[in-house]
Amino acid sequence: MKRLVICSSKVNRNGYKVLAQGVVLTHYLENPVLMAMHEGKILSIGKMTDIKLEDGPDGRQILTGEPEFDMDDPLAVQFARKFEKGYINSCSMGHDPIETSSDPALADPGQIWETVTKTELLEISMTNIPGDRGAVTMKLTNGDVVELPKLVLNHNVNKESEMSLAKICKQLGIADDADETAIIKQIETLQLSVKQNVTEKVDALLTLGTVNGHVTDDNIENYRKLASADYDTVSKLLSVKTLAADKPAEEKPAAKQEESVADALKKLSNNKPTKTEDAETFEYLSINDPDKLLSIKINDPDKYAKLAADYIKGSK
Repeated sequence: MKRLVICSSKVNRNGYKVLAQGVVLTHYLENPVLMAMHEGKILSIGKMTDIKLEDGPDGRQILTGEPEFDMDDPLAVQFARKFEKGYINSCSMGHDPIETSSDPALADPGQIWETVTKTELLEISMTNIPGDRGAVTMKLTNGDVVELPKLVLNHNVNKESEMSLAKICKQLGIADDADETAIIKQIETLQLSVKQNVTEKVDALLTLGTVNGHVTDDNIENYRKLASADYDTVSKLLSVKTLAADKPAEEKPAAKQEESVADALKKLSNNKPTKTEDAETFEYLSINDPDKLLSIKINDPDKYAKLAADYIKGSK
């Protein structure tokens, strides 16, 4: 019979690894069952024999063994045939972690959970797809799922957060066992959706501002920047009609209309400033110097709030 790797000491598909030298065999050797696909409701198809710790090809210690199939069991015969002919080449161990470590020296690239340094071997199963591409699985023969170790410290992960990958996947609306690529793709999709929603909201707000007389071809991009940075405040500003918006344009000559709009904006701005040192109303800056207005919002939020409040107050 060929030998099988039971534990490879490498990072498995679940994002953690088990050190082969930390696998406790004491109780397993008293009942060395070989299961089929970790299915505890099916009788053992054999046993694992000659289990020993060896040096792997890459210098890691690995746990290996030789499967012995119950040739009086039809299911075991099927597994034995597939194993001997190379149709199944892996096994997987069900285990119960006892001790874990967040020591960066034990972690490998791609590892996101702590290293299991000591664990009790519960059973070994012949499997189609092993958990660590040759050894470990998280599911036990009774159907329970072993709790994942804590997050490691050297992979830019907030250890204080106890949210597992399964919970993250659930929040993102994808399969619980989704891999890192799928998670990143879903996040990017959600970000794109949020960006699209913001763009649509801003466009709708600018349309309202146009109807209400605030937004023109000359200042629309300035208002777009402001609305993207502070939607709620700009929404209040553009929701107020100017005097020009209350009357149809065809009721007065074009020249007179332009003069009325200018007069209305002057009144709404609560005495539009004429001196350079006083030219810091919300309306003036939003039209003539939006970058300065954004700078005020970031560096002096109290002043920004007052400018916005004064403008809203003067527009009513």
